[in-house]
Amino acid sequence: MKKLTVIIISFLFLQMDCMALYGEEYLVVCHKESPVDTLTSQQVQRIFLGKMKKWSDGSSIEIVVNSNKEVHAQFSRNVLNKSPSQLSNYWRKMLFSGKSMMPVLVKNDMDAKSYVAKHSNALTYIAITSFDPILKKIIVIE
Repeated sequence: MKKLTVIIISFLFLQMDCMALYGEEYLVVCHKESPVDTLTSQQVQRIFLGKMKKWSDGSSIEIVVNSNKEVHAQFSRNVLNKSPSQLSNYWRKMLFSGKSMMPVLVKNDMDAKSYVAKHSNALTYIAITSFDPILKKIIVIE
């Protein structure tokens, strides 16, 4: 009976990992008038981990975390090498240690687009299918 339980639990964990792998694809986007056109994957990672806080012109980067479950999971795992819960814990530690403020949290792609369209230094990620020309698509270079 114990072996069967272990097999079932292992199968469920594998299934959850596979579902995360096939989440929705995403784009990194910013305000339409932002001077930024491209970022390296390392820069994107540093920005969303609060390690790179300013654009090249010296203005502050405003991080917007999109809580859309599929997009957030894909982005967290692929770009930040963290699960969504690890990322949440990471930001709590940053906040309580005084190293950084929490990023702006939005519920979905629509809220992320709306926020970034109104804030010139904001950067976020959205599902590819949600792209809107009111934003600028950032080319991420490996």
